[in-house]
Amino acid sequence: MSPDDVRIPTPDMIGAMFEGLFSKPGSSSASTLDMSASCRTGNCTFPPFQSLAVGSTCEDLTDRLSYTCGNNGTYCEHRLPNGLSVNKTYEDGVWSSMTTSGYLGTVGPVGYGNSFFNFSVVTTDGRERALEKNATAMQCHLYWCVNTYESSVINGQLHEHVRSSWHSNTTEWVDNSTMNSMRLELMPPPLTINSSQPTFTVAYLATNALSTWLRRTLSVSNTISPGPDGSFRMSGNDSSDTASMQIIRNFQNTENMSTLFENIGRGITRNVRDQNFTAQTPDRFIPPVQGVGAANGTATYLEIYMHVRWGWLAFPIALLGLTVVFLASTMIDTARCHIPAWKSSPIALLFHGLEGETSLSERLKLVNDITEMESLAEEIDVRFTDSGNGLGLLVNAGQHREKDSDVNLR
Repeated sequence: MSPDDVRIPTPDMIGAMFEGLFSKPGSSSASTLDMSASCRTGNCTFPPFQSLAVGSTCEDLTDRLSYTCGNNGTYCEHRLPNGLSVNKTYEDGVWSSMTTSGYLGTVGPVGYGNSFFNFSVVTTDGRERALEKNATAMQCHLYWCVNTYESSVINGQLHEHVRSSWHSNTTEWVDNSTMNSMRLELMPPPLTINSSQPTFTVAYLATNALSTWLRRTLSVSNTISPGPDGSFRMSGNDSSDTASMQIIRNFQNTENMSTLFENIGRGITRNVRDQNFTAQTPDRFIPPVQGVGAANGTATYLEIYMHVRWGWLAFPIALLGLTVVFLASTMIDTARCHIPAWKSSPIALLFHGLEGETSLSERLKLVNDITEMESLAEEIDVRFTDSGNGLGLLVNAGQHREKDSDVNLR
């Protein structure tokens, strides 16, 4: 409800009702009437919960229509018992005439105690020169109710189902001493035996703002009536009233009036459910409603578990184990034989095979580090030849050289 005018809903509520009025079933615009959920993981479940909502119902009143014809049979008036009527004339041709109203009384009992908007519509079907018995009539209601929802979010998409809907058959305004404090208190049965009795409060001023706006907006007409001189004139909305003409066209193009009012109710419901605690209790006249807030659920997320098939790891594990054993054996054998660590020097590799030389065997035993081996290499002349057992290095007999020799192991 707008604080500036108690008869005007807030802009976001007006937008929600227009969305419901002009949305088409199955289209992307109809999806804007659905709620959204906050679920960071994209997969959440919610326990059943109750929320204030707006329900709708429509009934066919065509059999309650009566008609009278006049002006020498050039037009016929089709009328409901509540006074709503539409005229059909020869000048209409195939034009479909319509009259709607939210100001008139109901036709027959309603049965919905918390109904805040009653809507009647009479329409001719546009058949040329068919003046009699060619009209249809419907009556729709919007009423406050409490829905029980089952909701879940799957892959980021909210799936919501109305498990049950409760409404009162009577209207009982609480604290009706002033309009500011007057309110409805809807008390549906608790969800479980052990849960407390829930109470949903609706302010009279908020209800009055909705019903006033709906009556003003949806009461339209394009019917034609005969004048005193026998000519016909537009007795409904001026054709220059673009908003009214759009609403009339939308009603005429609607295949199912029940779906249209269901969407209006969904729009109001979504707006009510979107309000936070502060927005739902805007003044001091109505005490805060305890327990109002978001429905909390459980979020689930994907967690990766690894199943190890150990049989496939047997070979690499055995290979690693044997490598460790070989390394340990090499280290032990090297330490036992007091073999120095040659690291990256290739000199030790070149001396391999020369230890059998009588002239070198004793001297090699005295070599303890790489520096001593390099010094020894500078004193020895070798040749690369075929010894009968394959190619290799052989020491030139009697050819030990000083450090300035031309050919050595370096």
